[in-house]
Amino acid sequence: MRLHLLVIFATATLSSTVASGEDVVSTYRVVQRGGGLGMWVDETVTFSVSAQHPLWTAERIRRDSNWCGRTVPGKGCVATATTVHDWIDGAACPALLRSLEALATIRPEGFGDPKHMHMTTVSDTPLVEVSGPSTNVAGYGASLKVRAYKGPFVDWWRESETSLKGCWSNRAPDAV
Repeated sequence: MRLHLLVIFATATLSSTVASGEDVVSTYRVVQRGGGLGMWVDETVTFSVSAQHPLWTAERIRRDSNWCGRTVPGKGCVATATTVHDWIDGAACPALLRSLEALATIRPEGFGDPKHMHMTTVSDTPLVEVSGPSTNVAGYGASLKVRAYKGPFVDWWRESETSLKGCWSNRAPDAV
Protein backbone atom coordinates (compact mmCIF):
# COMPACT_ATOMS: atom_id res chain seq x y z
CA MET A 1 0.00 0.00 0.00
CA ARG A 2 1.39 3.37 -0.92
CA LEU A 3 1.35 5.38 2.30
CA HIS A 4 2.38 8.76 1.02
CA LEU A 5 1.67 11.15 -1.79
CA LEU A 6 4.08 13.61 -3.33
CA VAL A 7 2.71 16.79 -4.77
CA ILE A 8 4.97 19.20 -6.61
CA PHE A 9 3.64 22.70 -7.00
CA ALA A 10 4.95 24.63 -9.99
CA THR A 11 4.68 27.92 -8.19
CA ALA A 12 6.31 28.83 -4.93
CA THR A 13 4.10 28.84 -1.87
CA LEU A 14 6.42 31.04 0.11
CA SER A 15 4.72 33.88 1.92
CA SER A 16 6.26 37.07 3.23
CA THR A 17 5.14 39.06 6.19
CA VAL A 18 6.51 42.11 7.88
CA ALA A 19 7.22 41.79 11.58
CA SER A 20 9.42 43.96 13.79
CA GLY A 21 10.49 45.94 10.72
CA GLU A 22 11.97 42.87 8.98
CA ASP A 23 10.74 40.67 6.18
CA VAL A 24 10.16 37.17 7.47
CA VAL A 25 9.74 34.40 4.92
CA SER A 26 7.89 31.23 5.92
CA THR A 27 9.73 28.46 4.14
CA TYR A 28 8.90 25.10 5.72
CA ARG A 29 5.72 23.80 7.34
CA VAL A 30 4.86 20.61 9.18
CA VAL A 31 1.21 19.76 9.77
CA GLN A 32 0.27 16.76 11.86
CA ARG A 33 -3.39 15.74 12.21
CA GLY A 34 -5.17 12.65 13.32
CA GLY A 35 -4.89 9.85 15.76
CA GLY A 36 -7.01 7.11 17.12
CA LEU A 37 -7.82 5.10 20.19
CA GLY A 38 -9.21 8.18 21.90
CA MET A 39 -6.30 10.51 21.19
CA TRP A 40 -6.13 13.26 18.57
CA VAL A 41 -3.46 15.77 17.58
CA ASP A 42 -3.78 18.90 15.43
CA GLU A 43 -0.43 20.64 15.03
CA THR A 44 1.10 23.18 12.67
CA VAL A 45 4.76 24.16 12.87
CA THR A 46 6.02 26.95 10.61
CA PHE A 47 9.75 27.45 10.08
CA SER A 48 10.69 30.97 9.01
CA VAL A 49 13.84 32.92 8.31
CA SER A 50 14.48 36.64 8.62
CA ALA A 51 15.39 38.16 5.26
CA GLN A 52 17.73 40.78 6.75
CA HIS A 53 19.91 38.33 8.64
CA PRO A 54 19.75 34.54 8.56
CA LEU A 55 17.86 33.96 11.80
CA TRP A 56 15.64 30.89 11.78
CA THR A 57 12.57 30.67 13.99
CA ALA A 58 9.78 28.16 14.42
CA GLU A 59 6.21 28.73 15.57
CA ARG A 60 3.98 25.90 16.77
CA ILE A 61 0.27 25.72 17.45
CA ARG A 62 -0.72 22.33 18.80
CA ARG A 63 -3.99 20.95 20.14
CA ASP A 64 -4.13 17.55 21.81
CA SER A 65 -7.25 15.79 23.01
CA ASN A 66 -7.33 12.55 24.94
CA TRP A 67 -10.46 10.75 26.09
CA CYS A 68 -8.52 9.59 29.18
CA GLY A 69 -6.03 12.40 29.65
CA ARG A 70 -6.18 12.10 33.43
CA THR A 71 -7.87 9.95 36.01
CA VAL A 72 -9.92 11.05 38.98
CA PRO A 73 -10.22 8.72 41.98
CA GLY A 74 -13.70 7.24 42.07
CA LYS A 75 -14.60 8.58 38.60
CA GLY A 76 -11.96 7.05 36.35
CA CYS A 77 -10.97 8.65 33.06
CA VAL A 78 -11.52 12.31 32.37
CA ALA A 79 -11.15 13.74 28.88
CA THR A 80 -8.54 16.46 28.43
CA ALA A 81 -7.79 19.01 25.73
CA THR A 82 -4.59 21.03 25.74
CA THR A 83 -3.39 23.79 23.45
CA VAL A 84 0.11 25.22 23.15
CA HIS A 85 1.35 28.17 21.12
CA ASP A 86 5.10 28.45 21.33
CA TRP A 87 8.23 29.39 19.44
CA ILE A 88 11.88 28.51 18.90
CA ASP A 89 14.59 31.11 18.47
CA GLY A 90 17.16 29.53 16.16
CA ALA A 91 19.93 31.71 17.62
CA ALA A 92 19.46 29.94 20.96
CA CYS A 93 18.74 26.48 19.48
CA PRO A 94 21.26 25.15 16.93
CA ALA A 95 19.12 21.99 16.64
CA LEU A 96 16.57 24.00 14.60
CA LEU A 97 18.89 24.53 11.62
CA ARG A 98 20.32 20.99 11.97
CA SER A 99 16.78 19.62 11.76
CA LEU A 100 16.08 21.49 8.52
CA GLU A 101 19.43 20.41 7.10
CA ALA A 102 18.47 16.79 7.86
CA LEU A 103 15.17 17.31 6.01
CA ALA A 104 17.10 18.43 2.93
CA THR A 105 18.88 15.05 2.77
CA ILE A 106 15.64 13.06 2.32
CA ARG A 107 14.84 12.33 -1.30
CA PRO A 108 11.17 11.91 -2.21
CA GLU A 109 10.31 9.09 -4.58
CA GLY A 110 8.02 10.61 -7.18
CA PHE A 111 4.50 10.08 -8.38
CA GLY A 112 2.94 6.61 -8.20
CA ASP A 113 1.73 4.55 -11.12
CA PRO A 114 -2.05 5.09 -11.47
CA LYS A 115 -2.55 1.37 -12.13
CA HIS A 116 -1.22 0.53 -8.67
CA MET A 117 -2.87 3.15 -6.47
CA HIS A 118 -4.55 2.22 -3.20
CA MET A 119 -7.31 4.64 -2.29
CA THR A 120 -8.11 3.51 1.25
CA THR A 121 -5.91 4.04 4.28
CA VAL A 122 -6.84 3.37 7.90
CA SER A 123 -4.41 4.42 10.60
CA ASP A 124 -4.29 5.15 14.32
CA THR A 125 -1.34 7.48 13.79
CA PRO A 126 -1.50 11.11 12.69
CA LEU A 127 -0.94 12.04 9.07
CA VAL A 128 2.22 14.14 8.82
CA GLU A 129 2.48 16.69 6.01
CA VAL A 130 5.82 18.38 5.29
CA SER A 131 6.08 21.21 2.77
CA GLY A 132 8.83 23.54 1.67
CA PRO A 133 11.06 24.68 -1.16
CA SER A 134 12.52 22.15 -3.58
CA THR A 135 16.00 21.92 -5.06
CA ASN A 136 14.52 23.47 -8.23
CA VAL A 137 15.06 20.23 -10.17
CA ALA A 138 11.27 20.26 -10.59
CA GLY A 139 11.45 23.80 -11.98
CA TYR A 140 12.37 27.24 -10.78
CA GLY A 141 10.38 28.26 -7.70
CA ALA A 142 8.90 24.79 -7.21
CA SER A 143 7.99 23.54 -3.76
CA LEU A 144 7.23 20.11 -2.38
CA LYS A 145 4.48 18.71 -0.19
CA VAL A 146 4.67 15.18 1.18
CA ARG A 147 1.95 13.53 3.29
CA ALA A 148 2.64 10.24 5.06
CA TYR A 149 1.61 8.02 7.96
CA LYS A 150 5.05 6.43 8.10
CA GLY A 151 8.33 6.57 6.24
CA PRO A 152 11.39 8.83 6.05
CA PHE A 153 9.55 12.15 6.39
CA VAL A 154 7.60 10.98 9.44
CA ASP A 155 10.82 9.55 10.92
CA TRP A 156 12.51 12.91 10.31
CA TRP A 157 9.70 14.73 12.11
CA ARG A 158 9.74 12.34 15.09
CA GLU A 159 13.52 12.83 15.44
CA SER A 160 13.11 16.60 15.07
CA GLU A 161 10.40 16.68 17.75
CA THR A 162 12.84 14.98 20.12
CA SER A 163 15.82 17.23 19.31
CA LEU A 164 13.71 20.42 19.51
CA LYS A 165 11.83 19.49 22.68
CA GLY A 166 13.94 21.66 25.02
CA CYS A 167 13.97 24.63 22.64
CA TRP A 168 10.27 25.59 22.72
CA SER A 169 9.35 28.76 24.61
CA ASN A 170 6.03 30.48 25.23
CA ARG A 171 7.74 33.78 24.33
CA ALA A 172 8.09 34.76 20.68
CA PRO A 173 11.62 35.64 19.52
CA ASP A 174 12.24 39.32 18.81
CA ALA A 175 12.55 38.69 15.06
CA VAL A 176 9.06 37.17 14.78
